[in-house]
Amino acid sequence: MKWAKAQLGKHIQPCGTNGCKYNANLTENTSCSTPRPSPDKEDLRKGNLEDGHPLWNFYCMRFARTAYGAPAEYEKAENMYQALKRRGMINTSQDIPVGALIFWNWSTYGHIGIYSGNGRVIHTGVNPKLKQKGIRESPLTDITEVLDGYNRLGKGTSYLGWAHAPENWLL
Repeated sequence: MKWAKAQLGKHIQPCGTNGCKYNANLTENTSCSTPRPSPDKEDLRKGNLEDGHPLWNFYCMRFARTAYGAPAEYEKAENMYQALKRRGMINTSQDIPVGALIFWNWSTYGHIGIYSGNGRVIHTGVNPKLKQKGIRESPLTDITEVLDGYNRLGKGTSYLGWAHAPENWLL
């Protein structure tokens, strides 16, 4: 949770190349030519990068994995949600513990955030117009409302529930 909070307002994914100004631990003043992670084809197509480094926007699953030091087992939040649901680990109660993973239905990808308490969630953006805002903390109800609109839900909800971050992410 501490790492996730430290990312608030950052819009570039941390680079693993030593000496890069986007490296979380060993920052210098220059960007590198070997960003790790490197942007994918979709990042290039959408301009979802800065100085060759991918932005956090639309990388909610990578953000949640990175916050917990978990392996890249799940490409999409929807995949992880389904794995946790099959194991009976999804909760829909309103008593959400700090650090829990929160899930929403959105497109084929789903959306995931980390509960920070008091009805708020730390997450990446799903709105291309706000991609420069990076990691943000939003009310859970606001995220649900936005995704309900994207999903064009009338009386339903995009909110799927929450789960404790698993000790073993290889479900």
